[in-house]
Amino acid sequence: MKRLWVFLAAAVLCAGVWSPGAAQSWNIQIVDDAGNTGHRSRVVATSDGTPYIFYQGNGSYMTLAWWVSTGPETGGWDRDILSYADIYHYVIDMEVDPSDNIHVAFTKTSAGNAILYGVFDHATKSWSLAPEILTSDVGNLSLALRDSSGTIIPSLAYASSASPFELYVATRDPDLGAWNIQVVYDDYHTATPSIAVDSAGKLHVSFYEYTGRNLMYATNASGVWVSEYVDVAGYVGQYSAVVIDAGDIPYIVYYDETNTDLKYAKLDNS
Repeated sequence: MKRLWVFLAAAVLCAGVWSPGAAQSWNIQIVDDAGNTGHRSRVVATSDGTPYIFYQGNGSYMTLAWWVSTGPETGGWDRDILSYADIYHYVIDMEVDPSDNIHVAFTKTSAGNAILYGVFDHATKSWSLAPEILTSDVGNLSLALRDSSGTIIPSLAYASSASPFELYVATRDPDLGAWNIQVVYDDYHTATPSIAVDSAGKLHVSFYEYTGRNLMYATNASGVWVSEYVDVAGYVGQYSAVVIDAGDIPYIVYYDETNTDLKYAKLDNS
């Protein structure tokens, strides 16, 4: 089957459908050129088309940059450098909510390990919630936002980098400003989670069971967290990403290390 697809792809390329000469015009700009900068970047766009970029800047400082228009055809990049000395983070994630607020999450490993979360106000170009520490743990993380009657509730899935390497989901109470942290899976070493929210506000997490090398899925749709194996054929499940469609069906893409393939799974609830 692979040979067939390779043959078809070659035939399409020869026919000129994917010709490099047909590429569109791209406006390429330097956002930040201060030293060694730009690692682990993420980008979102607000409803007015303003791009926000969150990245590791020079000296390992976390930096949020955004486009500022100064005329009909000219503009420039403004930025805010977070005032934590030598953050040295592992992972970052970023989302924009319906009110165009920018939500960021990241880890730091200097001056004490921590996972932090903050909110940047697009209208005022300032932090409405300065990045706060939600746990002294670190690890791979993924951020999702739920809109509850106009109140944005963030949830963060993270795989602890400390033994016993459990999978957690932290949800922020908007009234108390406190984080409720729940253990989602604790049987084996976990890694690389991805989190999504459905139309009812329930959470869905795909993750890699590192000990068994399996792709797993967890949800609190029933009111409590339950998990299950999705794929156990060889070493599968690294670098997964989950999304939820309009019918609240989860889709997962992930890496099959055994066969060096990209794989896709959709929940069959028929």
